[in-house]
Amino acid sequence: MKRRQFLTSLSGAASVAALGTPAAMAAAAARPLYKDPAAPVPARVKDLLGRMTLEEKVAQMLCIWQEKGIIQDANGEFSAAKAAKAYPNGLGMLARPSDRQGGAEAGGAGDSGARANRNAQETATYTNAAQKWAVEQTRLGIPLFMHEESLHGYVAKDATSFPQAIALASTFDPPLVRKVFSVAAREMRARGANLALAPVVDVAREPRWGRIEETFGEDPHVCAEMGKAAVLGFQGEERKLAKDKVFTTLKHMTGHGQPESGTNIGPAEVTERTLREEFFPPFERIIKETNAAAVMPSYNEIGGLPSHANHWLLHKVLREEWGFKGLTVSDYFGVKELITRHRLADMPKDAATRAVKAGVDIETPDAFGYQLLPQLVKEKKVSVAEIDTVVSRILEWKFLSGLFEQPYVDAAVADSLTATPEAVALAREAAARAVVLLKNDKGLLPLDGKKVGKVLLLGTHAKDTPIGGYSDVPRHVVSVYEGLQAESQRQGFQLEYREGVRITEERIWGKDEIIFTPPQTNAKLIAEAVAAARNADTIIMVLGDNEQTSREAWADNHLGDRQTLDMLGQQNELAKAIFDLGKPTVVFLLNGRPCRSTCWPNAPTRWWKAGTSARKPATPPPTSCLAAPTRAARCRYRWRATSASCRSSTITSQAPAAATLTAAPSRSTRSAMA
Repeated sequence: MKRRQFLTSLSGAASVAALGTPAAMAAAAARPLYKDPAAPVPARVKDLLGRMTLEEKVAQMLCIWQEKGIIQDANGEFSAAKAAKAYPNGLGMLARPSDRQGGAEAGGAGDSGARANRNAQETATYTNAAQKWAVEQTRLGIPLFMHEESLHGYVAKDATSFPQAIALASTFDPPLVRKVFSVAAREMRARGANLALAPVVDVAREPRWGRIEETFGEDPHVCAEMGKAAVLGFQGEERKLAKDKVFTTLKHMTGHGQPESGTNIGPAEVTERTLREEFFPPFERIIKETNAAAVMPSYNEIGGLPSHANHWLLHKVLREEWGFKGLTVSDYFGVKELITRHRLADMPKDAATRAVKAGVDIETPDAFGYQLLPQLVKEKKVSVAEIDTVVSRILEWKFLSGLFEQPYVDAAVADSLTATPEAVALAREAAARAVVLLKNDKGLLPLDGKKVGKVLLLGTHAKDTPIGGYSDVPRHVVSVYEGLQAESQRQGFQLEYREGVRITEERIWGKDEIIFTPPQTNAKLIAEAVAAARNADTIIMVLGDNEQTSREAWADNHLGDRQTLDMLGQQNELAKAIFDLGKPTVVFLLNGRPCRSTCWPNAPTRWWKAGTSARKPATPPPTSCLAAPTRAARCRYRWRATSASCRSSTITSQAPAAATLTAAPSRSTRSAMA
């Protein structure tokens, strides 16, 4: 022990001696304080801020996404030379490094089908190149925030896709939710992302709204509990970011979950009492009980004032009442929409002034108004002090991220940290926990493989399994058919499949056009299903919706909201024809929002979109001893609908009248929203 202490002290003395050399002392003196990891964060912030020009400060408030072509080469790879030309003063944030925006074939919020997004190694290589430019080739070496979507798992090629948020809420299991988002954080950080645009803690009070599946439901307490668990999973309990964690963004503050007529981004005409009793509690609790890094304002207006211009909401309530010390990040085009949607401002300068003074720190996804802030300072419409306050917050969180010291990731191991066997097992556990049995008339469930006889599986999505919005392409999705097929071999019963009914010809979430299946096609499919059902002993029917019929309606030509809760297309026709046979029938509802039918069978089981399982299904849950779940059930919440009207139009497919979607209010910029 004494010898070890002697050697330790000797080593320390040698280090001190080395630091005492003139060369070492000169090097230490030349190094700016902000680059000293041992210095207190406030001191580092003050030192760096004092070195920055106004243009460098404003650059930290900017982001790039659709315009990434100006910082990429012809192959879509990051170009330091082009970045230096486009952003000579540096850049604060880069959006979705995993996608292909900026190229000839751009992706959206997930794979739009035009071109596959980057895989793990490609994304890590891209983020490393971007950080190398920011840290080593700009004057002050300030690293980049890199944000990604992660609603129910990292939205990236091959990443683990967990159950949708509403399904996770159905588990009522915060520790499980924390594990889920710990995996998402690890997969994101392995590729170089450091900020998640999640979780969604909107309180859902309008079931016709297309984003119901993105929420934790209509109960403020459940939203707060699940949202808190998600933040702790993503970010951990400390302000300083661990190497396998990412910062979080609480969204969307607020009223977004009760738009008029269920139309996305419609006004939320609610009272302050409703705000404080229903919409505020999840945000307030999470802010006070965690170190959530950011908050995103909502698109909608409350009392005629858009959230992105609401000083009372973003400053008085968020910062003064709740003591929030983090960042406010605009929703995609939220600043621009002060002009294009809300008509509150006439010019980009006006929109930027409104947003900054309301309390929006960073504009996403691209620089529309905030790039004009230096001019606004010169015109004395925005003060340097206001800019300094915002940039100080941004720098503080960048120091807390550890990116100044370690901005890079190991691209060679990024893929091995993606969709690991443990992550896949967790996805399956979460899906199984989320299933809700709505009814079990005459004890039909659980089914006994030795007694079911000949089983007929119906439904297009029994094979082609939707996993919901804000998803990319996982390595594998276990379908209901695949699970039943495995069980039929294990338990020895006969399984047949018929498509039965089709809702749409595609189910690509990011694609604008929805092609509903023609009635004559479905009539033939229904007839084939009924004929097969006559010879079956037990029938399992998969109904519901998909990523095109239940999704975020972000533009007039990208619909997702509904006028009614009825099932789309001719699903009810199939259901009635099957039920009329009087045979034991189980229905799996794979849906992203509440749906209504007048003819339920003995045992309907309602699931949400429940992610993936990359392994052969094992023993299934007790609610159905045959199927491995791939989407999960919704909770039996008390859905409250409003009857308010809103600026809207409708689009009706060639299918029956039930297939009617509601358009969002006019949007001049078409893009996938955050």
